[in-house]
Amino acid sequence: MLEVRSAEGRLEQLPALTEELISAGVEVIVAVNSPGTQAAIASRTKIPIVMALVGDPVGTGFVPTLNRPGGTITGVSNASALTAAKRLELLKNAIPAARRIAVFTHAGDPVSAVQVRDAEAAAGPLDVELKVFPVVESAEAIEGAVAAAIDWRAQAVFRILAQAAPEFSRFQAELLLRHRLPAMLAIRPDVQNGGLMCYYADPSEHWRHVADYIDRILKGAVPGDLPIMMPTKFQLVLNLKTARALGLELSSSILALADEVIE
Repeated sequence: MLEVRSAEGRLEQLPALTEELISAGVEVIVAVNSPGTQAAIASRTKIPIVMALVGDPVGTGFVPTLNRPGGTITGVSNASALTAAKRLELLKNAIPAARRIAVFTHAGDPVSAVQVRDAEAAAGPLDVELKVFPVVESAEAIEGAVAAAIDWRAQAVFRILAQAAPEFSRFQAELLLRHRLPAMLAIRPDVQNGGLMCYYADPSEHWRHVADYIDRILKGAVPGDLPIMMPTKFQLVLNLKTARALGLELSSSILALADEVIE
């Protein structure tokens, strides 16, 4: 039986939701994303924790090493903290004229700062200027961030993190398109909903590893002895309909790199 809890973007609810799972007597906690993992670790529970969709388990202090995480925690990283530079490079490839790129990030997520640092390190060689705009998962927040980015004369948007709610993902894509801001978003549903592009770890590979670790732990494996799994496959998804609406003609080089093109 599964016990599912979701904060629906309200990160302050995560500690209480974690306590609910502990009280329910679950045998394994699957902590999805960095804030969820942070809340699970902070609870000091002895229940095994399997991390999922965590960008940088070592950099955020969740585990000391990838090979032997130790204690009651293991899991799978999506390496998002290590791909920020690559994502920025792909965005620049798609929009060569872009010089000012707004970075939308969630200040409450511990991996945000790591991703921002990775992107900033790549900005100089790509001849782009970045400015960070904190965003939480609400219509008002994203509208405010877009307005501030436009005031700054941003030519594109680089979104650090994915959104939990599909309706927010759609709202975000429509808002960016309305203001003619091409964006590198986080995951495929963002591009399906009208975003221009995304580059992310293959989710099918990710969740297979998560399921395997849950199975092994339930059969007696010690979580801390299981190495943190890293992704080996990544996907670049482009939305040509959005590109046309923005008046962009994507180069043959970026099209050749795409794993999927949404027409």
